[in-house]
Amino acid sequence: VGVVAFSNQDFQESLKELKEKANELKGVREDVKA
Repeated sequence: VGVVAFSNQDFQESLKELKEKANELKGVREDVKA
């Protein structure tokens, strides 16, 4: 159970980083369009 909880937390952290990177890319794309 401990290992599962840790890997799940790790997954959440990775997901948060991916979302932030996606938002950065989206912002850059909008800057290029404008």
